[in-house]
Amino acid sequence: MNERHLRILLLEDSLIDERILRNELQHNNLEGTIHCVKSKDTFISALENFNPDLILSDYVLPDFDGYSALLLAKEKLPHVPFIIVTGAVGDDIAVECMKAGADDYILKGNLQRLVPAIRNVLSKYTTRESLERSRVQLSNILESVSDAFVSLDTNWCYTYMNKKAGEIFNRKPEEMVGKHIWTEFPEGVGQVFYHTYYKAVETQQFISFEEYYPPYNLWFENRVYPSKDGLSIFFHDITDRKRAEILLATEAQILESISTGSTLGKTLENIVLNIEKLSHDTIASILLLDEDGLHVRYGAAPHLPDAYNNALEGAEIGPCAGS
Repeated sequence: MNERHLRILLLEDSLIDERILRNELQHNNLEGTIHCVKSKDTFISALENFNPDLILSDYVLPDFDGYSALLLAKEKLPHVPFIIVTGAVGDDIAVECMKAGADDYILKGNLQRLVPAIRNVLSKYTTRESLERSRVQLSNILESVSDAFVSLDTNWCYTYMNKKAGEIFNRKPEEMVGKHIWTEFPEGVGQVFYHTYYKAVETQQFISFEEYYPPYNLWFENRVYPSKDGLSIFFHDITDRKRAEILLATEAQILESISTGSTLGKTLENIVLNIEKLSHDTIASILLLDEDGLHVRYGAAPHLPDAYNNALEGAEIGPCAGS
């Protein structure tokens, strides 16, 4: 911040003290715009219209006080630094002002502290504002990307979740910050995701992988970035792509089976296995109709018990047979 362009709001009822403060600031090359007010009403008006970069306030005034001014300033302009500059008062008052948000407390008998205190406070606020701008910019980027994104600290607690991730998890992102990932998603413990995240932390190496997540019946592509502060994870739903890949692979296997003279049973078994890949935790079977169209024949069911398959062999179908 350019000190020559500072806008300083001064709450001071004493004309002599006002001149002393102006001289102290000018002597140390703080020659910005200084707007002095002397009452509660003019102070409130200045908060709303002057747009100060810094507030300096006396503590004792005829119909107002520095503590009340501080509370008003923090309500209306919470990001503007506030310094009490006053005569001798008790330590208890100074402590209360600092607890309420005052950035420093300077005695008029010790004004050589004023300018260093101002520069120190402005430096802190500039850094804080810069960090806040960076945080907002990063948040805007993470909310605009098409990927879902979460970040975790070294205790496996969420530090950020973007809107897309919240939609996938059916959670409110702002409510997830500070919560433990495996407490919130205990079904994930032991999954490939769980082991891969721990591996990334242990090796401090970037990992990219595709994996099926049974609790959601979805496939995800994941990019995991470890750091000393935790993990950053970008991921997106690739279920449609994976299903299309499985269907293409099934078609290729069927054509290959036919071209190489594989038995009907082997061809049907390949179809069933690929159907089960499409829908995890599903057991599939293929039944054939005999020539009369009234009895079923075993086609393929590699994961069903033989007793079940044998019981269906030759079973009647149709309205009178309960099907």
